[in-house]
Amino acid sequence: MQPATIGTAGPAGHGKTALVHALAGLDASTADAAGIRVDLGFAFHEIGGQRVGVVDQPGTERLVRTLLGDLHGMDLVLVVVAADEGVLPQTEECVDILHLLGAREAIFVITKCDLVDAHRREEVRAAVVGLAKDTRLEQAPTFAVSSTTGEGIADLRADLLRRVRGRTERGATGLFRMFVDRSFTVPGRGPTVTGTVLAGALRTGDPVTILPGHLAAEAESVQVHGESVARAAAGQRVAIRLRNLPRKHVRRGLVLADPRVEFATDRFDCRVEVRPGARAALRSFDRVEIDVGTVETAGSVVVLEKGDAIAPGASGFCQIALERETVLSDGDRFVLRPSGGARTSGGGVVLHAFAVRHTTGEPNLTERLARLGEPALPPRLLAFVELLPEVAIPIGYAAQGLGVLPDDVRRAAAGTPELLPLPDTSSAQALATRTAWERLAGNVDEALSRYHRAHPDDAGLDPEVLRARLRVPVPPRLLDVVVARLVADGVVVREDALLRLPRHRPGQAPTKPAVRPRAVATAGPGTVRQAIVDGGMAPPDHRQLATATGLSADRLATMLGALEREGSLVAVSPDLHMDRAAYDRARHLLVEHLANRREITVAEYRTLLETSRKYALALLEHFDREGLTVRDGDTRRLAS
Repeated sequence: MQPATIGTAGPAGHGKTALVHALAGLDASTADAAGIRVDLGFAFHEIGGQRVGVVDQPGTERLVRTLLGDLHGMDLVLVVVAADEGVLPQTEECVDILHLLGAREAIFVITKCDLVDAHRREEVRAAVVGLAKDTRLEQAPTFAVSSTTGEGIADLRADLLRRVRGRTERGATGLFRMFVDRSFTVPGRGPTVTGTVLAGALRTGDPVTILPGHLAAEAESVQVHGESVARAAAGQRVAIRLRNLPRKHVRRGLVLADPRVEFATDRFDCRVEVRPGARAALRSFDRVEIDVGTVETAGSVVVLEKGDAIAPGASGFCQIALERETVLSDGDRFVLRPSGGARTSGGGVVLHAFAVRHTTGEPNLTERLARLGEPALPPRLLAFVELLPEVAIPIGYAAQGLGVLPDDVRRAAAGTPELLPLPDTSSAQALATRTAWERLAGNVDEALSRYHRAHPDDAGLDPEVLRARLRVPVPPRLLDVVVARLVADGVVVREDALLRLPRHRPGQAPTKPAVRPRAVATAGPGTVRQAIVDGGMAPPDHRQLATATGLSADRLATMLGALEREGSLVAVSPDLHMDRAAYDRARHLLVEHLANRREITVAEYRTLLETSRKYALALLEHFDREGLTVRDGDTRRLAS
């Protein structure tokens, strides 16, 4: 069994380091065995033959940062309360954070008992019991000790030893993932990163990826608890020396991961709990500061419950849009503070790491989100896929989002009748729901039927051109497997590089030069404008328009210029036009928001428009150029 890890939490000056010294006989605030200072003290001790790593947390001003990065690696947390000062607001926040982050096991320790009388000890003990009520720490025992005289230390040590010896070993499930809490370079050794393994396992020599950014490296050596090992697993605090990666590319807040972890996100669905001590309810469009792992960023909340608010002491489903992309999976925990606030007000757990905007009145939304919390993988997988708009998703996308291995996803899909592996069960690369697949097959039949009627002599359509004409979104990277399944199901026939319906019998196909003029002739300004109108707040860009209509770049530019001059379209950027009505609405919503709240982020504007970041950012940059708004860091405000 791997060495146990215990941590301390509590306000500065309450005797955490002295307690560690009394328990372990070491000063954990200085250095590790290699003589390298780290952000949080880490030391080792043999307690009754049990090797224990001790994480000596700093005071509350940095507690959130260190607890978020390392709590999932701690087997036990000692919550320290000084008898002379008692429970302070910082103590309450420590307990809130431990509760929100799902602390596995804790012990309350009342320190400095030699400085107070028996009556004061009981007062503090009663305050601790009240503090723990209705939290995950409610059943945690309380010990009164003095690190100076040694009173109570033996009893505390015995209970600590019993708990760490009785702990269950954690499984190394999922793909390897670790939030980086520190990077440094030891002369002659190259860049080294530290952190606590969140999921999976890593072996010496394994390839790794730094995300976001997709920088490749290799784990040249791995240390766990100061000792070189061949393998590190979830829950272990590690130092990893990297090969083939300059130090400047690694910093706190990035993620070191298995190369199969590919996707970063800036929007996720979650279950949020607002703590009773929060000063106000959490409401839709509130800006918050978020800590997840070692990532510290800002974001905007959309409450998905009735009333668009979660009161203090309550919980509910939310969607959070982040200002900074990060790498998340199902089950990751986070804490929230009001924008500009110093006190933790709530937190929660990630349910869907790759969420899309939910529409107003979306049916059974909370019920579908609740299914993401099912203990068994098959129903969670089905709920995960059903909440995405694409007709199919890669196996790796689902594996990362659900925190499992790709083969786990394949096995779960094979046993779920509602899911369809693509291109087939034996070599599944992607998944679709059968409902979405039937919708796609009907859409493909409809799109090709229209094309065959308009071009009876043509052999068929190029797959990418067909994809651009579909109402059901097909990810470009999955086009080949989707087409392979369509062919296998008899929905389409592939001849050379073209697709046609089985019932279509083309005549003599015209030469390629003859195709282009006919496509150009059939697409006029009305067709172009309708495509943009249909796009609403997410219109096709110029490249997508050219692909869908068959128009040359010059001909398309001429049509767009004419539509812009007549006032029906607005040029938002050099490669993007928007329908006048949609543009006016986007402008009105922005001005109305800024009049009430004075500033807006890209994420907030994206949520307001119910569109993607691409379009929200293009519009804000357009309004900056027009002089309507002024950028101030990550926010915009109305120009004075």
